[in-house]
Parts: sequence; structure tokens; C-alpha cells
Amino acid sequence: MLNYRNQVLAVAVLVCWWVLTGVNLFAFNAPENEQQASGKTEAPFLNNALEAVADFPVYLYFADNNNQYLLGEERDGLGAGDPVLFCRQIMNALIQGPHSGLVPTMPLATEIRAIYIDEKTAYVDFTREIAVSHSGGILSELMTIYSIVNTLVLNVDGVDQVKILIGGQEAETLSGHIDIRFPLNADMLLIR
Repeated sequence: MLNYRNQVLAVAVLVCWWVLTGVNLFAFNAPENEQQASGKTEAPFLNNALEAVADFPVYLYFADNNNQYLLGEERDGLGAGDPVLFCRQIMNALIQGPHSGLVPTMPLATEIRAIYIDEKTAYVDFTREIAVSHSGGILSELMTIYSIVNTLVLNVDGVDQVKILIGGQEAETLSGHIDIRFPLNADMLLIR
């Protein structure tokens, strides 16, 4: 007879096997031609989980008109089951700028070279345009850095801090004022 711990482990292994092999737990009564006609090969519970993530509102943080605070702009339709892909989506949306009267915080020429997550830190590697095309000034630099950090930390589960890289390298600052050599936590005092 299995003890409780072994029973839980056995159930967990079985569930993982079902997910990894694509066993469709909820479609045993569904006609096969209906599944083939839809073109879906994933189990419905996986599709529903991805749709639920996409329906969850995301807040991108842009600067106010005085460039002193960050204001959240709600965006729908962003989301992915993979945290790295989700980080890339919201960073691309942040680069594209606000839809309202808020002020963009990154140069439009900026691109993302790579994003990865190690433990609870998101590493975001931007092209050099984020620094070269930056407008400069301490407040502008502060808004850029914390629009990135706050947007990721406050929207992505499992990300507690952000390390900004430029051109595949660590940098001391973005444009000469704020130390970005170490991972940064969200700064809630900048949000209004």
C-alpha cells in the first residue's frame, strides 16, 4: 500500500504525463471529426488557460506629462502561457508607446535582443538604441528604467526584479545618472 506522499507523487506524475503526451482529458465524448475540423491539437484545458491569461488586464507604465510619475495604462489582449514570451509582449507594447495622452518612456527605435528569467529576476537585453537615442536627463532616465521594471514586476508572476542589459552587455547607467549594474525592484513611489 502506498503512503500519502507516494500517492500524491504518483498522481502528479500521471498528470504531467497526460499534459506532455497531449491526452485530451475533456474530449473523450467529443467526436473526432470535430477536433480535426477545428485544427486544435492541444487539450481544451490548455487553450482555456492561455485564453484566461490573455483576458487578464495588463498595466503598462508610462510617464505623466511632467515626466515625474508613472501612470498605468490598461491593455487587454496581452498574455502568454510562457512568462518569457509574456515579458517580450509587454516590453514590445511598452516600446510602441501609450495609446492615451501619456508620454512614451523609451525611444521607438529600441528593440529587444533577448529576455530570460533566472529564478525571480527577469533579464532584459535591449539594443543600443535605448541608450543612444534616449532623450537624457535624470527624470527621463528614471521614468524609462522604472517603466520597464514596474511593468514587468507588477504584471509577470514570478518576476520580483529586473536586470537591464544593453547590447548584450551590462551597463553602469542608461544615460549617465541611474545605476543599473544590479537587478532593480519595483518602485511603487513613482506610480500615481
